[in-house]
Amino acid sequence: MNCVGYVRISSLDQLSNTSIANQKQKIEAYANAKGYTLKGVFEDTCSGATTKRDGLEKLRSRLEDGDINLVIVLKVDRIARSTIDGLTLIKEWHSKNISFISINENIETTTAIGESFLSLLLVFATLERQIIKERLVSGKNHKLQSGARVNGNLLGYRWLNGEFVVNEDEAKLVETAFKMASKGSSCAEIADHLNGLGATTKRNSRFSYHSIYRMLQNPIYAGQGMMYKGKLLPTTIKPIVSKYLWKKAISQK
Repeated sequence: MNCVGYVRISSLDQLSNTSIANQKQKIEAYANAKGYTLKGVFEDTCSGATTKRDGLEKLRSRLEDGDINLVIVLKVDRIARSTIDGLTLIKEWHSKNISFISINENIETTTAIGESFLSLLLVFATLERQIIKERLVSGKNHKLQSGARVNGNLLGYRWLNGEFVVNEDEAKLVETAFKMASKGSSCAEIADHLNGLGATTKRNSRFSYHSIYRMLQNPIYAGQGMMYKGKLLPTTIKPIVSKYLWKKAISQK
């Protein structure tokens, strides 16, 4: 019986024992033990969330030759992370009289039980992917709330033990800027005043109209949250000015 193998690894697999070499070795050993003729192993190093993968496309093209009876993978989620995608591929192969085997789950789609068990495993693969996504989003939101995305370039604060804390000297400059703005001073006038004090931005450059404007528009300074990709997200960063002063300052601009 002629067979081909398929292996895949993504960034989410880097810490697990699912390397390309490891998968290939087990597929080759399985084929030898069963007396199958392994005609090749196709590989991808990308997410399984889509079927638009170079290695998978080459595998599907190879199956068109008509001499392959079986596709072998180490785990079901190597072919797809989506239940629909996985079942679509298997049905496509079945229409060509090509069976599917997953070594770890001991699944062979030549039986009704094997097909049913495969459908169940693909459902769990989809669920696992969603859980991983939720954890990544949760971790990203935590970093955003702590201010990690600001990369340390936030006048009035310093990075300490994984969070932003108020830098008292710089905070005085920020307060001065907001108070002047609330009284009608222009961004250029505020910049000239701070430059006259010998103060500099976080990048050790002179203040300008644009740097003052960005400061006054930043809701972080009043504890209102932080802008990220057009959305205002909550933050745990301690405010430097009151909401009243912030709103009064920006209303003058």
